[in-house]
Amino acid sequence: MPAVSPLGPGDPRQVSAFRLLGRLGEGGQGTVFLGRDADGRRVAVKLLHARLASDERARARFAAEVRHAERVAALCTAPVIATDVDGDVPYIVSEYVDGPSLAAVVAAEGPRSGAALDRLAIGTITALAAIHGAGVVHRDFKPSNVLLADDGPRVIDFGIARALDDAKRVSSAAVGTPAYMAPEQIEAQDVGPPADVFAWGCTMVFAATGAPPFGNDAIPAVLRRILLEPPDTGSLGEPLLGLVRRCLDKDPAGRPTAQQILIRLLTRAGALPAAETSPENVLEQGERFAATPIDGPAGGPGNGPRRGRRGIAALTGGAGALVAVGAAVVLIVTMADTGRTGGTGGPRPGASSPPPTGPQLNAIMAPPTFIDPSNASSDGRPIVSQLFTGLVQIGRDGTVRRRLATDLRADPTCRTWTIDIRSGTRFSNGEPVDAAAFVRGWTRAAQSKEYAVGVLMADIEGYTDLLTERTNTFAGLRAGAGGMEVKLTAPDCEFDKRLGNTVFFPVPVTAGAPDNKTYNDRPIGNGPFTVESYTPSRHVVLKRNPSWAFASKGKATPGRVVIDLSEDYSVRGVSGITSGAYDLADVANNDLGTAQSRFADDGRLRTQPVAGTGFLLPVTTRGAMKSREARLAVSFALDRKAITAALFAGTHPPSTGLVPAPVPGFTGERCRSCARPDPSTARWYAERAGLGRGTAITLLSRGDGPARWPDLIEQQLEDSLGWKVKITTVDTFEAWREAISAEDGPALATYGWFSDYPSAFSFLHQILGGDQLPTATGGGFNYAGWRNAGFDRELSAARTQPDEATRIRHLRKAEDLALDDMALIPLWNYTAVTLTNRRFTDVPTDFYGSPDFGDTGR
Repeated sequence: MPAVSPLGPGDPRQVSAFRLLGRLGEGGQGTVFLGRDADGRRVAVKLLHARLASDERARARFAAEVRHAERVAALCTAPVIATDVDGDVPYIVSEYVDGPSLAAVVAAEGPRSGAALDRLAIGTITALAAIHGAGVVHRDFKPSNVLLADDGPRVIDFGIARALDDAKRVSSAAVGTPAYMAPEQIEAQDVGPPADVFAWGCTMVFAATGAPPFGNDAIPAVLRRILLEPPDTGSLGEPLLGLVRRCLDKDPAGRPTAQQILIRLLTRAGALPAAETSPENVLEQGERFAATPIDGPAGGPGNGPRRGRRGIAALTGGAGALVAVGAAVVLIVTMADTGRTGGTGGPRPGASSPPPTGPQLNAIMAPPTFIDPSNASSDGRPIVSQLFTGLVQIGRDGTVRRRLATDLRADPTCRTWTIDIRSGTRFSNGEPVDAAAFVRGWTRAAQSKEYAVGVLMADIEGYTDLLTERTNTFAGLRAGAGGMEVKLTAPDCEFDKRLGNTVFFPVPVTAGAPDNKTYNDRPIGNGPFTVESYTPSRHVVLKRNPSWAFASKGKATPGRVVIDLSEDYSVRGVSGITSGAYDLADVANNDLGTAQSRFADDGRLRTQPVAGTGFLLPVTTRGAMKSREARLAVSFALDRKAITAALFAGTHPPSTGLVPAPVPGFTGERCRSCARPDPSTARWYAERAGLGRGTAITLLSRGDGPARWPDLIEQQLEDSLGWKVKITTVDTFEAWREAISAEDGPALATYGWFSDYPSAFSFLHQILGGDQLPTATGGGFNYAGWRNAGFDRELSAARTQPDEATRIRHLRKAEDLALDDMALIPLWNYTAVTLTNRRFTDVPTDFYGSPDFGDTGR
């Protein structure tokens, strides 16, 4: 934090109810101290210099500044907490605000853009609308008087502000900062709200381009441009461009009011219903929009300070470690200096309460469909796993680690499992996390219409009755005093490996039915974090849960996690890691090359093998791929290393087996035809399959898959085998499923599979099991149509085997049978790629690649 000097011999130790802790700085008008109120919150206290206490003009100026600051509603400004302008030594106490100035952030990190610029524009114009609504003209609106706090921008410094009703228009010597002065200020004419609107337009150009629209060089040249020349708006684009140009009209009468600007911006943002345009409603909506963390920009951070740095500050009229707010000050602190996030001043009206002690971590991810455990699919796992703690956690190596389960044991048949549950833990609302809570959570997930949990729950007794709504209880689950019992319809000696999935998390009584939107948008959990705010497809803010059962075992975890949600998460994440906007960002396949080139050598790019494989799926029941020889011809023809280099910059390694390596007991290297391309062997198999040069086949692809994937397959099969490959592309899985099942369907299709839990049985059975063939009403995922009795026997034997080593031997035999017949043609194993900023050096991940913010170190 900015340096705090010890109190001097002549400094007071107490001002009214505020205890002074140290000296922050001194200006021409007063001295500013760091203080603490009766509740322990830090505040900024400014005392008028003793030598000025008897100066009536100085007292009058001080009192006017206090009056102006107090008149303005606490909407995107820094409100005054306490004042005394009549005592022996006048003072003012202001709210503590966390955040550097817009000027400092742009200088350090570059211009703002996208949603962050929108947030800045709405927050600052809300402040001006509130200021003008209070009958005050700011007269010195500029980037250094805008602070970017975590809960939105604040307009500060009413040092030269004037009240309109003091002298309906203020006309005096020119005051303000040259590059942001309106023409009427330069010419010492009447100065009213339009001058602030002009300065706002200049500030928006600066925020978006890094330079004010009339330059910032020699003052005479700047003033001449303001009076005579059109503004240079640089790269500023719509929708702000047209609005800003109107704000920069030379004639004050041609400029819109702050209220009109705010209505226009809120309407464009979809944040203002047409029927709610009263002044009070508009200001409230503006503050709410600005106080809500939203998508950060592609070109820089958009939610205040995003990376550790020294506090940036200045005294009005001179250097120092503070920023004046009227006669008050705003202390600027960043996480890197204090290990804390947010100020300790009281929350502003409408803003959330300060987060728990700890740094703030900023991330960007793909938007999840749901964030509650009953409905969330894999896209919601990274967030749901921060909000809930289950019976077990699956480590990144696939091992089962007990969390709330103190013991898990199967009977000799592996059809009945007994789970002992840790006692005394609670949800964040105080409800107990007991066996009943887990039964409730499992039942709610089974009843969900949003997420098909059959793969994970279908063999629990009573699932079908629950799914078809013949009952509302899970017959196979029984809650007891110290735990629960689970009965399965078939043996499964690795049932415990499923329990790290989100559908097995507990929920409180307040969760209600699976379609309870109130709960689903703000789920109450028992994990390391709780939901502070959530706007679907925009952002989610998490704050640390002090009652988490494992809090004492964690490291110095973040006190707050702000996650921007965007379909463009990858592009913006790469940019945001570069600028410091984000501490963590996932990287999509199409951006792996860029991420590798920028971050591979500096330690910010992290990779983790995950349990997923990319395949070519041969349709084995008809057509060109019906024979084993045809499928082996394709496998030997492919150069997997060249494919992964072209598609993923080599990040996803070539596959050498069906089961991906993160699944315990499987390391690949079981596929002879996968090791390297062998065109001569490929042609030998093709000839025996009757598929010589000129053979025409169709390759089915989904448009949302990795770009160029089908093209590379086409080229390699043509080069090695002389085949003519026709590529057919569909946009949805439903269309893909229909095409693959058609009588005249393709010979090959692009396909990929991820394991739901660390089990080779689960991985192989779902995509190749003889009982997993798709049907007209659903069925399984064996779209290759492959069947092998020996394969099915090995899977069945593995499932009933309590000894893990024996179980793995059966599963390896099953994999070998499928590879020998080339039931699926493996291409690559997936890797989760994440970018991390240097501020957080240890963000552990689980088996699925999801971050564990509850055990994150710095």
